[in-house]
Amino acid sequence: MSETVFTRSALRVAVMGLGRAAINEHLPVFAANRENFTVVAACELIRARRERLAREFPDCRMFRRFSDMLDDGVEKILTGETSAAEVLRAVGSRES
Repeated sequence: MSETVFTRSALRVAVMGLGRAAINEHLPVFAANRENFTVVAACELIRARRERLAREFPDCRMFRRFSDMLDDGVEKILTGETSAAEVLRAVGSRES
């Protein structure tokens, strides 16, 4: 009898705003844990910030308006109020 192996895909996340919290807290966690996270979308008014993120996460879709980002199939949207610890807990809850 063959054994069934279940795999889980990475949590698809979007980042709303690419300010201090995103740059210093969220994005380093995502970069260090690419097997658990896929940054699929980001929303930011400032073009230079969007371009910086695109260099590190080239598959990430960039948006200027939050409303345009909502249809991108994300599972978790982060704001400056969301801590990296909350995101890691979300990954853990998917494994249960």
